[in-house]
Amino acid sequence: MANLISREGRNRHISIQDTPQTGIDNTWVVAKKQQHIICRENTELNTEIPGGICTVINLELSTIASPVNDLLVNVFLDADCDISAFGEMTGALIIGKTDATKGTVSIMVGVPFPSLGNHDSVYVLAKVKTGAGTFTLEKSEIQWVM
Repeated sequence: MANLISREGRNRHISIQDTPQTGIDNTWVVAKKQQHIICRENTELNTEIPGGICTVINLELSTIASPVNDLLVNVFLDADCDISAFGEMTGALIIGKTDATKGTVSIMVGVPFPSLGNHDSVYVLAKVKTGAGTFTLEKSEIQWVM
């Protein structure tokens, strides 16, 4: 790992979406997704190609109302959230040390984005894994390397 930046530095990419999605509970609600543009344009092929390997997904939560321990997180290739990129992933919620209504979830992925169709964006969707708690998804971040 010592040469990670030298090998991948200029090929690292980050997308941050900061449009809050409020009142997320234990159901999948497509309207509460966050969009991330991950594609690069290939002018020679006159298309955009989803590029690279997703390395990590980070979520910032607020207004957490217990019980929220784990989240189910999914990344979709379409705006209708019908075509999953990686399948459902579980992320443990880390509650804030000074404010128990804030927290984060980080999921290491390490899987290439699928090239199903010609998608220029992916969509992050999350929900409470078990229980009746709720939260606001303040921000989501996707990191990937090409």
